[in-house]
Amino acid sequence: MKDHRQIFDPFLGKIVEISSNLTDRLRGKYACGPTMANGEPEFGWRYHESPPIQKEAANVIDNLETEVESLKKEIEEAKWQYR
Repeated sequence: MKDHRQIFDPFLGKIVEISSNLTDRLRGKYACGPTMANGEPEFGWRYHESPPIQKEAANVIDNLETEVESLKKEIEEAKWQYR
């Protein structure tokens, strides 16, 4: 999945690029400007205060994604052991 995606901003009246990372958006972190070659947004990041429940949800999602990746690795290793 790409790190950023484009959407129409009705307040600016133009297409803008935002982070595709759900947990970034839940934490109130948005990319400003096009993505440069190094993967960072040209004008940095914009932050806004998000409700505590959104931050908690972002933490839970991050933990679950980490656990899923760990389980995937364990499954792959187990496949090799039983060949």
